Amino acid sequence: MMIATSNSNTFRKEIFLALLILGTSIILLLHLLVSEELTTITFLGYVYEHGYNGNQTFVWILLCHFQILIFNVMFLVHSRRRYRHAIVVVLLWIIYNILVIFTPRSVLDEVRAVLLCSALIMTMLLAIAVARKEKRKLWTFKFPKHRSDVFFAIVLISMPILEVISYSIPIGVRELNVMRYTLSSIGFPDIGTLFSYLFLKVFIVIPLLFFFFETKKWWKYALLIPIVLTIFQIKTALDPNLVHLDSNEMFEAAPFLVLVLLVLLLLSNTAYYQSKMKQLYQGTYDRLELVIQKRFRQRELFLTKSKDKWEALQKKQDLEEEELLQLKQHLEQELQKQP
Repeated sequence: MMIATSNSNTFRKEIFLALLILGTSIILLLHLLVSEELTTITFLGYVYEHGYNGNQTFVWILLCHFQILIFNVMFLVHSRRRYRHAIVVVLLWIIYNILVIFTPRSVLDEVRAVLLCSALIMTMLLAIAVARKEKRKLWTFKFPKHRSDVFFAIVLISMPILEVISYSIPIGVRELNVMRYTLSSIGFPDIGTLFSYLFLKVFIVIPLLFFFFETKKWWKYALLIPIVLTIFQIKTALDPNLVHLDSNEMFEAAPFLVLVLLVLLLLSNTAYYQSKMKQLYQGTYDRLELVIQKRFRQRELFLTKSKDKWEALQKKQDLEEEELLQLKQHLEQELQKQP
């Protein structure tokens, strides 16, 4: 019955993962519940002044980073490909950004090195905790065989590096000439803000796409919800008539999201019945195994008694032929029975 219980627990974990993905996908909508005018947050009597344009902006930035953090931790924990360890670099960058968000502007320049070291330590502890659970060695590989893993690892590692490069763009620049193309800030204050927004979305889309095509479980289709939502958010951000970010995209993507939810319901229902069938089969197997074990124990006990009886007969000075024949018949009858 242990395996049947394990199947039930596995199904519960899969349901939890699907719900976690759904909940994390819509977490950005919470910023709409916060005041846009206030610039301070009061929590348990402590007044925190964040320095952003308003609480809504601060909460939105914070939720964006937590969303990226949750998705990438899921990727690191549940992926089985070798390149997944490159996600540690992404986690390092996200944790560092979260620490920067909570650091007062007045002391930010002085403590950047400390924040970076703290993020590095926290991320490495997480990586070590995951690596200790490894049951097979994923660190050694041959390049010709695993070149795709190398490519995906390079893509993941390059994402934070590209975002750092985007910080070199001067503040206030609304147009940027790249080769023969002119990049505009569209509805954003400047090019740097636009790139920062796009990179936040890239930190979601690329790892989730890798995760989706790698995973073979039924709940992987829940990953389509944050992917679709993020694509719609990017489309809205590139609109010159931009008014609000990450607010109405769920309604625009509703037909796609409903389709994904229907697929998830069907797959979860199928997975539920498969789990129940596995429990039934395993229960039947366990009962048969108990019967067989009981039968073998009875045979073993009979043979032990027969051996003891034979040894007792050997010790007798006057062996009777009738007793030997009876012992022989009992042994033959027992051995002829099906196990």
